Parts: sequence; structure tokens; C-alpha cells
Amino acid sequence: MHSLTHVRRAILIAIGVSVFLVGLHAQERRREDCHAYDPAKLSVREDVGDNVWVVTREDGARFNTFASKLDAEFALSFFREHTQVCYIGRDNQRSNHERYVMQYWK
Repeated sequence: MHSLTHVRRAILIAIGVSVFLVGLHAQERRREDCHAYDPAKLSVREDVGDNVWVVTREDGARFNTFASKLDAEFALSFFREHTQVCYIGRDNQRSNHERYVMQYWK
């Protein structure tokens, strides 16, 4: 059974995805690419040079960066509940590319 927090998170994600998708052209909405990862092989480390905390994979690749250790650890707990990171619109050709890329987890 899901906790109320999980249900709220799922609802917020669903709303966010719906709002995001309205702004994409039909062709961009069809493009989804997902990448599997092993949640047990993720960890948090400090990147002193960039003054950020990083969730990394076992091979050292940066998964995501955060301003604080607390934020990184919170994100790590979320990432460990999933096994895929997915994107919609990552191959869009717009000049403001990042505004039209949606990241989510499965």
C-alpha cells in the first residue's frame, strides 16, 4: 500500500507531466527515451571544486547535482525507489532546448 506522501508525489508528477506535454508539439510528445540503472549502485558525494553535492552512479557518472547534502540524500532515496530515468523531448531542436525536456522516473 502506498503512503499518502507517495500518492501526493504521483499526483504532482502526473499534473506536471500533463502541463508539460501541452506545450510540446505532437511529434515531440511521442519521443520518450528511458535508461535503466541499478538503484543500489547510486551514492552521494561532495564535489568540492563545483561546491555541490552529487548523486553518482558506480562508474562515477553524475546522475544529478544539488546545492546541499540534505537535498542530495533526499533525491537519492527517491532515485532508489525507481530503476529507470526517462526523458521526453530531449531531442528537440528548439533554441531554448532545456525548457522542453521533461525528466521523470519509472
